[in-house]
Amino acid sequence: FTTDILLGVLIEHGFGDLAYRLISSDAPGSYLWMKRRGATTIYEFPDGGGSHFHPAFGAPARHIFSGFAGIRQASGKEGYAYKSISIHPVFPEGLNRLSASISTESGVISVKWEKQGTSAQLEIDIPENSDAVFSYNGTELSLNKGLNKLQINL
Repeated sequence: FTTDILLGVLIEHGFGDLAYRLISSDAPGSYLWMKRRGATTIYEFPDGGGSHFHPAFGAPARHIFSGFAGIRQASGKEGYAYKSISIHPVFPEGLNRLSASISTESGVISVKWEKQGTSAQLEIDIPENSDAVFSYNGTELSLNKGLNKLQINL
């Protein structure tokens, strides 16, 4: 259960590379290890013993959306159906492209990015009835409703 908490803390404190390595590891007991052995849910025990239906252990997947894609409700706006959105992606070593979307009461929010050398190309789609801010490396940019295309230096 602590993997979810650990990943959140790592991402929030600038250790996205380590968080990504934890998620993408294929060491025995890891998520990728289970998947490569045909698992469609999370095992109860890291060695594959016990029940094979523990979705609560799959909670770290949310960090793909809130951490690496950076899709979040704006600070202080929790509980408001993503009317105010913060896009604050993390670009970990080893992950070269990402595409993530979530359906909300306000509409679909999507973030797609791809690394290209020392920069990244982003496509961010914001629902018509939401406001959004993109932030990365101390810079903030108000996003338009609809499709936004950005290029940033990593």
